[in-house]
Amino acid sequence: MPSPTERPLRRTRYVAREIAYGRETLRRLTRARGTLAGWEAVTLRTLASELAASTLATAGIAIADDVLLAALADEVIDALTAARTLPPVLAGLSLRLGVRTAAWDAIAQLRLAGITPEQLKAAARPGSAAAAMAPILAGYERLISERKIGDAASVFRAAIEAIVASTEPFVDHILIEAGAAEVSGLPASFIDALVGRGAEREPAGSAQPTFVAAELTLDITRAATPLDEVRHALRSALSEGLRWDDIEIATTDADTYGVALAALGERLGIPFTLKEGVPLARTRIGRARDRFLAWLTNGLSATTLREMLERGDLAIDGLTQDVSVAARTLRAARVGWGRARWDHACARFDDGTWAASVRTSRDEELSAMDHDARRAELAVRAADAARVLHAVLAITPPVPELGDRETIVTSTVPALANSVRAWLSLLEPTASTDDERATVARLAGRLDAIARDASPATLTFGAALATIQQGISDLRAFPSLTGDRAPRTSLPGHVHLTDVTHAGVTGRPRIFVLGLDADRCAGGRIPDPILDDRTREQLGAALPTTPRRAERRRTLIGRALAALGGRVTLSYATAADGVGREASPSSWLLDAMRATKARPTLSYDQFRAEVGVPASAVPGAAQRALDARDVWLGALASGHVTLDGVDAVDEAFPALARGHALLSERYAPVAGEWLGLVPDAAGALGPIARPERAVSPTSLELLATCPLKWFYQKGLGLQEPDDVEFDGGLWLDPAQRGSLLHEAFEQFVSEWMHRTAELAGAATMDAARTLLVNIANAWRANVPPPSEFVFQRELRDLERLMRAFLQAEREDFADGRTSAWREAERAFPGKGGAPVLYDLGGGQSLRIAGRIDRIDTVAGGALRVVDYKTGSSYNYRRDAKDPPCNGGRHLQPALYSSAAEQALGHAVASFEYRFPKEPPPRHRQQWLASEFASARPVVRSLLTHAERGHFVPTDDPGDCKLCAYSAVCRVTVREWDVSSPRAAWAKQQGEHAPEFVELRRRRGEVST
Repeated sequence: MPSPTERPLRRTRYVAREIAYGRETLRRLTRARGTLAGWEAVTLRTLASELAASTLATAGIAIADDVLLAALADEVIDALTAARTLPPVLAGLSLRLGVRTAAWDAIAQLRLAGITPEQLKAAARPGSAAAAMAPILAGYERLISERKIGDAASVFRAAIEAIVASTEPFVDHILIEAGAAEVSGLPASFIDALVGRGAEREPAGSAQPTFVAAELTLDITRAATPLDEVRHALRSALSEGLRWDDIEIATTDADTYGVALAALGERLGIPFTLKEGVPLARTRIGRARDRFLAWLTNGLSATTLREMLERGDLAIDGLTQDVSVAARTLRAARVGWGRARWDHACARFDDGTWAASVRTSRDEELSAMDHDARRAELAVRAADAARVLHAVLAITPPVPELGDRETIVTSTVPALANSVRAWLSLLEPTASTDDERATVARLAGRLDAIARDASPATLTFGAALATIQQGISDLRAFPSLTGDRAPRTSLPGHVHLTDVTHAGVTGRPRIFVLGLDADRCAGGRIPDPILDDRTREQLGAALPTTPRRAERRRTLIGRALAALGGRVTLSYATAADGVGREASPSSWLLDAMRATKARPTLSYDQFRAEVGVPASAVPGAAQRALDARDVWLGALASGHVTLDGVDAVDEAFPALARGHALLSERYAPVAGEWLGLVPDAAGALGPIARPERAVSPTSLELLATCPLKWFYQKGLGLQEPDDVEFDGGLWLDPAQRGSLLHEAFEQFVSEWMHRTAELAGAATMDAARTLLVNIANAWRANVPPPSEFVFQRELRDLERLMRAFLQAEREDFADGRTSAWREAERAFPGKGGAPVLYDLGGGQSLRIAGRIDRIDTVAGGALRVVDYKTGSSYNYRRDAKDPPCNGGRHLQPALYSSAAEQALGHAVASFEYRFPKEPPPRHRQQWLASEFASARPVVRSLLTHAERGHFVPTDDPGDCKLCAYSAVCRVTVREWDVSSPRAAWAKQQGEHAPEFVELRRRRGEVST
């Protein structure tokens, strides 16, 4: 670059590849040479705009921004799609964000290259994506011509025209930076026109660095990960006594290393600036944006809405409780997805229907909470949930219903942009830092521009949303952004991270070049998805091919490295690819090592040996620690062998010490707290110690299956997730299906209880079907099915089960097995009724609660208790080898029969599980009265767990397969293989542990 004193009286326009590059270059020159009076950094586009202004104004052409131009491209694609004239290769993908972005990129490239639709059509292979771009390009050019709109190509054409038409010399001196001159198409023609009128090209430096310059001090390192590379660079700077603004970090991957620096800088309080920022998706605001878009694209999924609430994306005014409580309330409402479901849920929250409908499950013990207090709490929760739904649904546009392939939902891009903008107003109050507020402002500005500039044409929802996504996809965030400063430039007192092709531009004395592994230095090797290399070759040099683009990047990297001076560290990460494969150093690093070691034949293996052990989370011996973590790890690694720092760490971090102790207990041969021994809970949860506590048979069966699971659910009150996910082929989940059938069976028995003599009549089956259909339609109002087809298919299956139920009852009456239906849905104890007690012997009893499906009268006046099971009978089949009550897993027969005897004053002769799904004889499993007494010692055994605080885990891994708490116990399931550490311990060590004696005795694993 010429000295500033050579042209003291002329204004100099320094044309740089990017404005940030030009400004940083002039700053560096100012520090090195003094004030640069009259120098100004511009880009090719800026200079062309100035020269073209008069020509464009005369023609009445207004230059549009990229938002409007992309909207025009979308308008063309939508018009071709609607007219069914979009070529097949793109027609099926036209709603995809990636395809629209690629199409807009292709238009921009073709326009800047000066390629016409006719030239593209002639060069592209028939039927290819490139050929499909020809009508899109033609439609785009027609639109901008009709509407008098200009793009970058229009600017460069007009600028070239203005230069050619003028005979006056340039008033300003124009100096074109070498990197800016490496262009093709219209920008290259513009540069030629400038040079023809007296502009200068900056001499291009060498693209082959020698790494042996006298003023260059070179270090070569490697690190385990990109984060460790950044850590190593910052440690090195501290060790060398440098200030943060003495440092420049140049990298081949601005996203990965920018995120790493931002993570370290924000946590450690290190000020930093990022030339490229970070992808918006890597920030909290970006993730919140993606969740809202997922809410729209996934048919208003309940899971997504709860994520937005639980992660703090929405600021809802007027909530009485924490927003997480509202999220749990929405989970309890079991909405699942769909606008109709949400509207219905909102109405139920508003009118109190939801709060009134909440009750304990069929067999769960009664709540100890006062009834009025419980209702008041539910009312508050319902009001908060309704407030959340009103706020969210008010800004949610109509979206396609999942599974509905017939209804076409339409929208306009402006309307959809305004909806997303309205959501942003709920997110904005949650922005807690300057950079988050700046990110929200940029996102809001872009959405406002889309709403202003996009076509108001009505589109399918998918097309409109794809346009929105494309319009905001290129936004980036700038962490540590403060005040009103412009992003992308370095600041005093801040570490600066830039792209490797800009390495050294800031003029800082200490430079770290990171990410020099072979893959990252090679640049993009994936061909353009639309403008393939064959088409580019046919079009000549106007559009560079993939190899030419890679070569240009290599040239820019080589020039930047060749121009470096002072002390420079070159580095790469061995785990750079993120999939476990060790990354290879680039040829730049090998050349640098060969030069510094004066060994021109050094191999890659020798390079790895020379560069030594990768830098890692442990700081080097000569490096200063960045934080307390570095201090700890450095101290542990300070000797010849790594020190055992567990005791020291445990002393400093009591919570971590507790974790270490529990981990030791996990593998210890003696049962401990990790295995469910909770002495402090001894007696507190026991029904004997708390006689007012009623226990359900289901709760006792859960205790028999796994005492630890019982403790999670009943002792700690951990609720099992009850999520409804969209399944296009399913209406009701198994629990809902069972509830509907129980309701149908109960209503039918109640209506026909005194008409059993008519059961054999032909009208009975029609009456049963009508009753079932009415119940199904009532359920349908609360739980809309994915489609009419799915509803009718499941209704037919429900009708089949209803017929099987009725047929079995007809046969029982005909055979004399049943004399009469005595009661249906008998709850015990009844409202205001006396407690129902189960005799444990020895003067002790247990209060029980539940709901009996049906009680029959059999021959002789005795009773039979019936319990419906709408699933398989597999787990209820009797086997002579089973221990009493199957180890406690089947206690309903004895306890329900005891409750029925107390309630009705008659003996119970038998208990039957009924399975309408199963064919005879598996459709019933019977227990006789003579077997009920075997339950007493089993129940006494079960109560010892709560009395002693021994909530030990099951020793059968099969119990863990479908457990809702399997993640807590670190259970993994692979097809039929279940790995449960706690169950494995119980199986291997439990036979020697006294705490497991009761569980093993019930299961017949030890002698009684």
